[in-house]
Amino acid sequence: MIPQRVYEELGGAPDRSTPGQTPINSAIDTGWVVVADELDHTNPTVSSVMDGVRGFIARESNRSEDNIEKADTALGGVAAHLLESGKAASICVLTTDDDAGNGVVTAIEAHGFDGQITFKDGFELIAEITWSRPSTVSDTFD
Repeated sequence: MIPQRVYEELGGAPDRSTPGQTPINSAIDTGWVVVADELDHTNPTVSSVMDGVRGFIARESNRSEDNIEKADTALGGVAAHLLESGKAASICVLTTDDDAGNGVVTAIEAHGFDGQITFKDGFELIAEITWSRPSTVSDTFD
C-alpha cells in the first residue's frame, strides 16, 4: 500500500511507457499496488509518527525539517494507520531512501508497535529479484 503522495510522486510516465499508462498505474491495475486513502492528520498516532519520521530524517541528513519530503513522512502515516486500525499485523516499508525507511521504523516502534515493522531497501530488493547465477566458461561447454 502506498500513500497518495507517493502515488503522485510516481505518476510521471517515462517516454517509453504506453501513452496514458504509467508504470505505477500498471502495478495498480494488476493488483501489485494499492493506493491508501488520504491520511487522517487529526489522528494523534498518525500525526505523531509523521512528525517522528520528519525529525529522524532531518537529524540523519542534517537538513531542516521544513525541507523533508511529505511523501517520506506519509510512509510512516500509512504504516501507523494500518497497524493502529488492525488492518495489518506487520508491515515492511520498501523505499530506496535509507533515512526515510529507518525513520519510519524508529517512529513506529516508538509508538509501541515493536517487532511489527521492518525496512527493506528497494535497490537491494531489485537486486535480489533480478540476480541470477553468472555463467562460467565451463557452464558453456558442459
